[in-house]
This record gives sequence, C-alpha cells and structure tokens, in this order.
Amino acid sequence: MAGSEHLRNFSAKRPAAGFACATQDRLGDDVAESLMSGTRVQAEEHGGLFVVRFDSTGPHNRRLFDSHGQMEEDDMDAICSALDRAPSGALRLLLLHHHLLPLPDDHLFERVITQLGWPNAAELSRGREMVDRPPALFAVQ
Repeated sequence: MAGSEHLRNFSAKRPAAGFACATQDRLGDDVAESLMSGTRVQAEEHGGLFVVRFDSTGPHNRRLFDSHGQMEEDDMDAICSALDRAPSGALRLLLLHHHLLPLPDDHLFERVITQLGWPNAAELSRGREMVDRPPALFAVQ
C-alpha cells in the first residue's frame, strides 16, 4: 500500500493522543509531513495525558536498508522543554519511533546488521544521554 493511501485509510482511525513518524514514513512519497507537519518536537494535552511527539527519523531516511534514527542536542532540549510544560499531575508521554536504550535483536536480520555495526537496529546514538537528563525523563511528578 502506498504511503498516501495508507494515510487516507489511517486518518479516520487517528488516535486522540497522536502518533509520531516512523522510518517508513519517509520512504517513497514521504507522508511524514502529512503525519507530523511542523517542528520535530510537538506537545499536546489530551485530558490527563501530556503527549510529546518527536520525529526521530530525520530527513536522511530515504532507503529502508540504511535508515536509522537521529536525535541532536536541540531535539533533546526541545523534548525536555516540552515535558517541563506538562501540567501538574498529568501523565507525560514521549512518542517516538526509534528506541532510546539498547534492545535485544528481534530476529536474525537484526542480529546480523547489529554484528556488522550498521545503525539500522541500534538505539538512538544519544538515547542514554536523553534518559539521563535532569529532571529524569521517567520521573513521576
């Protein structure tokens, strides 16, 4: 299914709390702009939820075989700033496609590319730094 067709089908089922772009959203017809237009970090309040969306794909993701995440210092600053704006008592959620910390390989292909040192299955290179930033990303307020 082409990206634009998928977007049309998905739009009627769009979750109230939002979503973030994924690597495949930048392939082919690049529906990333339709999914999350504007800045790479966006925040919205949904009742008792405070949702921060981060487009961790970056514009460099154009081919499935060498795609990977991207998070820079200004992205981390914007994420922390957005999380700090959450109302007291709200559950803060950070939505992003790429993982912040290492995860076990899901299948043989991931194991192979991890052993080769390719970034495809790796965590964001600055993910640990993001988690360790004060105030702690996962702290309860």
